[in-house]
Amino acid sequence: MGEDTKPKEVKEKKVEEKKQDDMSEEDKQMQGELNMLIERLQEADTALYKPSLESINTLIRSSTTSMTSVPKPLKFMKPHYQTMKTIYDKIRDPMTKKLCA
Repeated sequence: MGEDTKPKEVKEKKVEEKKQDDMSEEDKQMQGELNMLIERLQEADTALYKPSLESINTLIRSSTTSMTSVPKPLKFMKPHYQTMKTIYDKIRDPMTKKLCA
């Protein structure tokens, strides 16, 4: 059974690499910035939470060109969904928690 999972993991990795190759420079930069902001939210310094969440909020709002399409930042954040749920549970400040929601 262990051998069955390896080819699937390799396949998923190749698909992810192909997706990254298809992205424009602007998309790669946006994804890198979002990843950096998510990393900040995982740090112990809670003072970084609010500015990081505000930056994520701004990225999402500024990239929305049409109400019918999903903003790219949200697509890039999909792999971080569980991380964001964990971060939300850790936040104690009600205003920051609301911003995270």
